[in-house]
Order: sequence, then structure tokens, then C-alpha cells
Amino acid sequence: MRLVQLTGVFLIALSVLLSLGPNAHAQQSGLPLLPEQGHADWTAIGRLNIAGFRTRRACTGTLIAPRWVLTAAHCVIRRDSTTEPPGNVHFVAGWLRGNFVWHSPAKSVHLHPDIARGPAADVALIKLQNSAPKEVVQPIKLGMPSARTDTTNAIIGYQHSRDAMLSAAFDCPLTQAQGPVRILNCPVIPGLSGSPVLSRTPKGWQVNAVVSARVEHGGHAQALVVAPGIWASETTDQSP
Repeated sequence: MRLVQLTGVFLIALSVLLSLGPNAHAQQSGLPLLPEQGHADWTAIGRLNIAGFRTRRACTGTLIAPRWVLTAAHCVIRRDSTTEPPGNVHFVAGWLRGNFVWHSPAKSVHLHPDIARGPAADVALIKLQNSAPKEVVQPIKLGMPSARTDTTNAIIGYQHSRDAMLSAAFDCPLTQAQGPVRILNCPVIPGLSGSPVLSRTPKGWQVNAVVSARVEHGGHAQALVVAPGIWASETTDQSP
């Protein structure tokens, strides 16, 4: 999870991205706990575990197709700017206090083709080695974000202060928008990077963005989220 400072009307620059310190989650409580009985509705959301030589960290990812997980690109980019090898990436669906409904290692890691644009393309797709059985876990389909300021969104993920259970907020209103980047009025902390931003539609819940960073805006923390765009749909459709 990163901290972005917004200045002026709407400024997003890679040069102002800062790493959150180890005590950042102590300064922000993050999202409310999702009651344990509610976890069964969100088994497509899981922990994305990254482990390699001298590396061990976790983000949140969402199964959007039987073999595809959506997350934030910075979750799978190393400090030397190289991409994590697939062998270091593992998706665990429905993680709850050490139990899970399904898991698979990654087969390949795909960064947004415009990743050089920085935060505006902080999106990645993980192709899994195995397909999730539909009778075990149902993917959450991709959707399109709304530009309406009265639209509320949900954010659900595994924040570091409570990484064995999901945290969730279902009342995150849109406060700013520019292209694929949006600001939602819900506090996020480390671990929530890559978490899905969800909207309720007549066809059910859909993923319309991923959590990229925390921003300090209006005197309190909000979520900077990025819409994956048509790239994600085209990639998963062409290679199921």
C-alpha cells in the first residue's frame, strides 16, 4: 500500500508516491471487519501471497474468471522494478483464519501495458495454473465504473492489521475521478492493495477497479483506485 498526496484540483504523479511505514496501520484503523458469517458470499476474494528469496508479502486479489486473478501491479513488482516470477505468486481464495476454499499457484503475471504511466495503470492480471471449479468458487465478473458522484462502492480485502479475515466497507462514495483513476471516501491501509472495488448491478456484484494507494485528502485518508479498462477484459477473453 502506498501513500499519494493530492494537491490542486487533482494531481497524481509517480514522484509523490511514498511507501507507508511499518506503523501506518496503527495510525489508521482501516475498514470494518466483515462478520465471519458474511465470508461465504465473497470466496472469490483471496490473499495473493508473494514469497521468494528474502521476500514475503501479501496483497488482495479477486478471481474474475476461472483462471484469472485481478490485483494491483505494484503487488507483483519487485523493488528493482522487475516483475515477480510466477513461481513466487500464489492465490488463496476465501482465506479465513487459516482455512480456504481453493488455491492455485500462478502460471504467468501480466502487467497493464501502460504500466509506465504509473498510478493510472497500477493493475495486473495473474493467470493461474489451475482453473477454479465452479462448484467451489464463483468468479466475480468485471464491470465498468460509474462516473456518477452519488454512486457508492464496496471495498473488500485483507488488511495487514487483520490478515486472517476480510475487512469490508459497502458505503465508499466517489469523491473525484480522472480517467481510470478515482478517489473513494473510505480509509485503506497496507494489505488492501489489489482489493476489488465492487458495485451492485442488476446482474449482481461486479468488479470495477482495484485499490492502488491511500491518499490524504480533505484531512483524512481515502482510497485511490484504478479501473482496469478494456485491457483486462480482452486479456481474459482471449486466453481463458
